[in-house]
Amino acid sequence: MASKDTYLESVIQYTGTGKKQPFYAFDYYWDANFNEHTVPGKDVDHWGFHNGFDNSQNLIPYQLSATEITQTHWSTYPAANRSPRLEYCIMGALKTIYFPTGGKEVFEYELHDKKGSSGATEQVGGLRIKQTTLYDGIDPGNNQIREYRYIEPNGASSGFLGEKAEYKFTENTYYNDGGWPSNPRIKNSRTTYISHPVNNLSTVGGSHIVYRRVEEILKSQNSNNGKVVYEFSNMDSVKNGLWTPQDYYPYRPVDRPIWALGLPVRTSYYNSSGVLLKEVLNKYKIKQQVYQNESFRSLYVSKKGEIDIQGGNGDGLLRFIYKCNNYYPISGSADLISTDELSYDNGEAKRKNIEYFYDPLYHLVKSIRTMSGDGNIVNQKKYYSFDYQLGASSPTGKMFSLNIINKPILTETWLEKQSGTTTNNFLIDATLYNYESLPNGAVRLRQQYRSVIERPILSANIAAFNPTVLIQTGRNLSVSNTYVSYDNRGNITEYEDRSARSTALLYDKYNNVLVKAENSRIAGIGYSGFEDNELGDIFSYGPAGRSEGDACVGNYCFSGSITKAGLPSGDYNLKLWAKGSGNITVNGVNQVISNVWTQYNWSFKSITSISLNSNGNKIDELRLSPAGSLIETRAYKGLVGIIAANSPGGIITYYEYDDFNKLRRILNDKKKVTREQQYNFKRPFYSSAKSAEYNNLHCPLGYIPSGTITYTIPENKYSSLISQEDADAKAQLDADLNGQAYADQQNNCIRGYKNAVVYRMFTKNNCPSNMVGEDVAYSVPEGRYISTFSQAEADAKALQDINSNGQAYANAHGSCISKVAATLTNSTGDDFYVFISGMSDPVLLTPGERVVRLTDRANCSFEVRPVNNPQGVYNFSFSNGDSQHGNSAAFNFVAFEGVHLFINN
Repeated sequence: MASKDTYLESVIQYTGTGKKQPFYAFDYYWDANFNEHTVPGKDVDHWGFHNGFDNSQNLIPYQLSATEITQTHWSTYPAANRSPRLEYCIMGALKTIYFPTGGKEVFEYELHDKKGSSGATEQVGGLRIKQTTLYDGIDPGNNQIREYRYIEPNGASSGFLGEKAEYKFTENTYYNDGGWPSNPRIKNSRTTYISHPVNNLSTVGGSHIVYRRVEEILKSQNSNNGKVVYEFSNMDSVKNGLWTPQDYYPYRPVDRPIWALGLPVRTSYYNSSGVLLKEVLNKYKIKQQVYQNESFRSLYVSKKGEIDIQGGNGDGLLRFIYKCNNYYPISGSADLISTDELSYDNGEAKRKNIEYFYDPLYHLVKSIRTMSGDGNIVNQKKYYSFDYQLGASSPTGKMFSLNIINKPILTETWLEKQSGTTTNNFLIDATLYNYESLPNGAVRLRQQYRSVIERPILSANIAAFNPTVLIQTGRNLSVSNTYVSYDNRGNITEYEDRSARSTALLYDKYNNVLVKAENSRIAGIGYSGFEDNELGDIFSYGPAGRSEGDACVGNYCFSGSITKAGLPSGDYNLKLWAKGSGNITVNGVNQVISNVWTQYNWSFKSITSISLNSNGNKIDELRLSPAGSLIETRAYKGLVGIIAANSPGGIITYYEYDDFNKLRRILNDKKKVTREQQYNFKRPFYSSAKSAEYNNLHCPLGYIPSGTITYTIPENKYSSLISQEDADAKAQLDADLNGQAYADQQNNCIRGYKNAVVYRMFTKNNCPSNMVGEDVAYSVPEGRYISTFSQAEADAKALQDINSNGQAYANAHGSCISKVAATLTNSTGDDFYVFISGMSDPVLLTPGERVVRLTDRANCSFEVRPVNNPQGVYNFSFSNGDSQHGNSAAFNFVAFEGVHLFINN
């Protein structure tokens, strides 16, 4: 599963010049559900998968009883919903793989399920593949659809689940009346609830669920192409008593026979009409063993309860009850013992049976017995290092001590023929591998033997296998290959065939074969194409050295002197390609050369060294080998592949690659194309150039940024196989994630002053004559204006903004209301609150006069209260003649042009 923070978005290959080609892109199931966590880690199902339910108060999936609630503080907590939900579980799952050829593969998922105890299907957390669709991007008719059904033949789920999650355990307290343990009486019980499973949930092959049967439905866009049914082993394959919870708390280890589950037991192939075409049936030998000895014994302790010991003084002491038992682990294995392949043709079955027989101790295949439809039986027998008794210092003894036991030493193939009631066995082939121990302790193959049999040998004429003899008698074994030497990386450098003809091999630093020289010893050969990947320890080179470009093969050629000493005395041939003027000297023999790349040969008698001087000319593909040998060489481009193959006759075949190291052309020695390959990749979408402006937010106190910082994403920085929008979205994400951080890292801070916050009220003055405008606040936030001179200058700019733009802002954003106003007159020395219906806040009326604009209402109410409730009596009156006398007053009035409220002593 991917996360929004880290996920594989694409695989892109770059050339050395910066050219790039998206090879693969990946899309995932993302939507609003992905980040919809009530509390991280608490909206999960029983298996820990995201389910989106609000379990922020409680993760325990139980609703307590009324009795339990009275004894806890849990009364307000609902039972947690730990059920799985596909729309949340699927978040972050791989949805689509986009291929560079323009095709794609889409994955659809569904929740796991299993057959419940009642027979009904129950959903289980986690995802399984429901369907895959492979699109070639050319013709919808070529789409390949694979649908998967995890069902039994009757349609029921074939899923099998191990332990069920348990979230509670109960401990009892018993009376101390002598009834324990035969007749205990429970005094009280205590149940402990835990938010996560207290038992150990099981897995098989990393999955918490296993399926006994799966159908793979094969379809194209318009047709049914048949199906394949896979059947696997389940709990029926193992002994009873396993995978059964034993004691609840504390849960001891549950014996899980994972070695016997999920093994393929039957694969059936059907055509589009549902006709069975082929079956493959596997049988296994399931072994289980309990290791009941002191080396494996451990103790498990289970607390079963408590006894309340009242005693004579009623001190309420508790005596704890524990169950103790020995625990011995169980192990096992599953050995494939037979495979039946049944092919059906017009109702007739053809059978091929293969049986496997194992060593009882090491579980390695000792014999494979194959019976074909014609009745012939071929039996292949294998013998390993542990089958021999040649001594601890022998190669087989050494292999056994190093635990190298899975490499067959001897393999025999026997043919069983029935003659009447008699079965005759004939040896038809045998192969023996003879190893040797090297001084450094390593074991290497020394010789390979192969039987030379003109006609099958009857078993009665062959001695039985003798563990004290390496080369068994009667098998007509003779050496087919002898491996003479290895390099320090384990590569074979010289071997001999059955006729003792030697072949020498040289490798580059990537273990590619550089030289293969038949009829030659390793000490007598040499080669250099002067490329980077060669080891460089075959010849000794003079001071001039390599030069790049204008090479015959690859990237490099050479100019200068080269020597090789210590050759076995004999006749040798030296071949090279050269270009220049004048001559090249080898062991004192000059050769005039051409100004185009040409191959030249030297032959020498009875020499032990080579000395070469190019005399300032360029040479390439230098090859040295004994006379009579056949040498072929290869040049490579790093880890890319072969770039040239030079035959024993000196004919070079060239290999060219495209910018992304894919083989493009093969050329002959005349540089004529003999084969060309074209790769049709989907043209990727590249992002457009994008820039954004940011302010440096990390300037120190008293400093300001001198200006904005531009963060630029160049054109073509991001690519997509999906769409142009996807490529541009990647560029935008770059800006969103990195733009501000980039601006904050820039050194563009200067000494400066920011204006303080300032605001003023303006009355909208562009209303119709029968309406009045409301008051609107226009403010200038801190820092809108900056001065590098003084604080006063920054504040003056803010005031200038207020004066220049405040009225226009009020006219644009203010509202017009009916022209109804109240004149409030306070002739006292006290303050009053005037509460007016339709206004959320009271009006503070200090001594003097204040005009308040009212909304257009048929009726309005006023209530007047002293602010500090001073002692005294006041006279309140309205212009409509209403008046009151006292410490506060309330009035109703009918709206008209002017309303006047008077307050005096």
